[in-house]
Amino acid sequence: MDKERTEALQNKSTSGGRVSKRGRSGQASFIQAHHGSGAFLGWFGRLLISTGQRLADQAGFAGRILLLTWTGRSGRRRLLARLVLAEIYRLAQGCFSLIVLVGFMLGFLWSFLWFGTLSNIGGVESISTFLVSIHAIQIAPIMTTVIVILRYGAPITWELAVMKSGHQFETLLQMGIPPEHYLAAPRIIGTFLATPILLTLFLAASFAGSYYMAWRQDGQAILEFVFTLSHQTKAGHFAVMAFKSVAISLTVSFFCVYNGFSIRLGAMNQGAVIMRRAMGEAFFYSILTSVLVSVFYSG
Repeated sequence: MDKERTEALQNKSTSGGRVSKRGRSGQASFIQAHHGSGAFLGWFGRLLISTGQRLADQAGFAGRILLLTWTGRSGRRRLLARLVLAEIYRLAQGCFSLIVLVGFMLGFLWSFLWFGTLSNIGGVESISTFLVSIHAIQIAPIMTTVIVILRYGAPITWELAVMKSGHQFETLLQMGIPPEHYLAAPRIIGTFLATPILLTLFLAASFAGSYYMAWRQDGQAILEFVFTLSHQTKAGHFAVMAFKSVAISLTVSFFCVYNGFSIRLGAMNQGAVIMRRAMGEAFFYSILTSVLVSVFYSG
């Protein structure tokens, strides 16, 4: 009997220990889950606060540029006009050859696929529909955005960051020259004026590459190809292209310039971070505005 009682007590203590261990493990998992959710909510809250502060700073920066540009004296406006022309020339010089080359090769590639792998879909009329409805509306703005960011946006971000880190902004302020008026506004206005032209050149090069392939495959006459394109083009296509070019040009130029201005004095060790942020924001918001214009147009 004593032996049986001893075994019963041992079994009871063992089962109690297991229950207590399970209870402790359940409490630990609950605490970990609660701690994880609290950490996530804290991170999300800090993200919202930092994003709101950054958006407010960007709005203030844009407001200062508009105010200084609008209220500038006539002499300053003439100088601003000359600086804008210089930036347009710089942008065209940096992007023209790549715009034409990539546009021609992309149009040639679409026609090559259409008359080869996708030949069962249709001929020249089908590729014309694709060029107008898909390539011109969706693909060409994105490719132009990438080229402008790489060839113009990234260099001006680095240039402005070096100037501010090297205390050149302070020198301009001591001379009574606002940096936003002479360094930010010309680049934004120049990009705003030049990007629609670059997008038009990209489309023209794409159509030329597509026609070259169509001519080699079917002996298509150029007037017939142009007539087919014009037959597929509607007034809404021009409207959406105009809206997209305006949105992309303002987005790319503003975020690249803003990030160049946002670097702290003597902090060129942050140059890589500034460049990644500028290119990321410029590309993300350009694609976002392009998608929003497409959704509004399709609706």
